[in-house]
Amino acid sequence: MKRFLCALLCAALLTVPVWAEEEEEHIVPDDIAAATVVVEGEEHSVSVVVLAGKYYYRLRGVAFALKGSPWAVDVTWDRQVYITHGGTYTAQALEPETDQGAYMEAPQIFIVNGVETTVNALMLHDHNYLPVRCMNKALGTQAQEVDGKLVFSAAENGD
Repeated sequence: MKRFLCALLCAALLTVPVWAEEEEEHIVPDDIAAATVVVEGEEHSVSVVVLAGKYYYRLRGVAFALKGSPWAVDVTWDRQVYITHGGTYTAQALEPETDQGAYMEAPQIFIVNGVETTVNALMLHDHNYLPVRCMNKALGTQAQEVDGKLVFSAAENGD
């Protein structure tokens, strides 16, 4: 009986799949830094992720910089990102990122003025970082990188 139980136990152990623990690939950005966002001539510091020489701007940092401007937006989170053009961003300014953790780059679905919009974004520490082209798509702007700064000017607003 003991041999039977031992054989049964061994057979049970052999049929249990064994998973080798795979190492996750952590991709770390080139740099996490502060960049300057210029809104109607006023400079603001916003966290950016630099990846292969391309700047990805922290969405909530840009929203905070745009408060009170013609490009003001509200950015909220309720299981996904909601952006309302002309809204008032009510959250406090965010502290700059300093930790170079691993990031995930993937298309994200944002709800922009009630409409689903897909933009490519980096996720780092639960924050969305967008390149200029995707930032413009999400915010309905035409900001440009000029001399290493992201510039929102009256000229793009038709003034």
